[in-house]
Amino acid sequence: MKTVQNFNPKVRAWVVISWASTNLSVAEARALLGGFEHLHLANAVIGDRIAYRKAAREGLSVEEQKPVDPKALDEMQALFQEVFQDE
Repeated sequence: MKTVQNFNPKVRAWVVISWASTNLSVAEARALLGGFEHLHLANAVIGDRIAYRKAAREGLSVEEQKPVDPKALDEMQALFQEVFQDE
């Protein structure tokens, strides 16, 4: 990351917790991943949802898929807003 940031100081590497089980302790995963100096841990968490599998199988985003899964859509929008908030 340091080498890349010499060329582009705005570049950031993100870690996104995905396929997160509702039973899994996300706090544990955050504690484990939070120690990497050059990685930005996203606050948004992508759950393990059937909507993502169906959308991928159909070549669609969860927003394009009908019917829309509101929880999956909320997760994707939260991630997008977090990553692109400074753009």
